[in-house]
Amino acid sequence: MISFQPGKKLPHQSSRGKRIAVAQPKISCLTTKVVECHETMIRIIPLLTIIVVGIAGIIIFGYYSLIDWDALEKSYVNFAAVAQNSPEFANVFVAEAEQNIHRINLFAEGVWVLQSAMLAAIGFHGLCVLPRRIGSQTPPAKPVA
Repeated sequence: MISFQPGKKLPHQSSRGKRIAVAQPKISCLTTKVVECHETMIRIIPLLTIIVVGIAGIIIFGYYSLIDWDALEKSYVNFAAVAQNSPEFANVFVAEAEQNIHRINLFAEGVWVLQSAMLAAIGFHGLCVLPRRIGSQTPPAKPVA
């Protein structure tokens, strides 16, 4: 804040006492702030709703796929041992059913990993094709006659 003291010249006065034009600082317009906020939200919404969810799905379902893969390997070893050593078919069927349960679970979790990866890829693609500024969209190309 500028305080006025008698005898001192003001910042907008020349040495001869004449008033001179002083450049005023630009005050940002409310609509400019709204547009900037809108542009930011256009980038944040896909980031939070699509990309983060897709990456989280890849991590979570991938983790459980690896756990089920290990369980499938153990159940396959168990099935092979039961098939060679057990004379009863009931034991073989139980071991096979256990193995098939892990196969189906691994398949389903693998599908969820791929779907989450596609969701994240769609979100990244959406961010890449958004214009940098809303007002800077290039007009469509004119057809060549």
